[in-house]
Amino acid sequence: LQACSYSLLSSGCRPVVILSSGCRPVAILSSGCRPVAILSSGCRPVAILSSGCRPLFYSLLWLPVAIISSGCRPVACSYSILSSGCRPVAIISSGCRPVAILSSGCRPVAILSSGCRPVAILSSGCRPVAILSSGCRPVAILSSGCRPVAILSSPLAAGL
Repeated sequence: LQACSYSLLSSGCRPVVILSSGCRPVAILSSGCRPVAILSSGCRPVAILSSGCRPLFYSLLWLPVAIISSGCRPVACSYSILSSGCRPVAIISSGCRPVAILSSGCRPVAILSSGCRPVAILSSGCRPVAILSSGCRPVAILSSGCRPVAILSSPLAAGL
């Protein structure tokens, strides 16, 4: 899993800009508590963590809020985040590896995607209840209460 180094400028709930130094330039524009848009230049893995008013660094174990692109090939070349309140509701990636995350709950769900097979995660309320995977690679999810957990696919799990 490759990751660029980020420089974070934050002041409470005010607009925040995160610029990556290395790999590819990435700009993240945040308006108040609502992540509005992620514009990616190039096709490098990018991870964004956002919880409430505080944009955070990329970490899967620190807080249960993560969108992780993995491998040497891009999961997506561009992202669009539509948020409702402080919760990212829909993340639609368009690129070599189409991945859709539909989340209707208190927090975004962590996803680890590997390979060129599309994976869809549908969550209802605070608990993800269904995983639809098109492809022959098994995907498993364990969820408890309002705390999202990592979704591990077998090829990526071995890499971690």
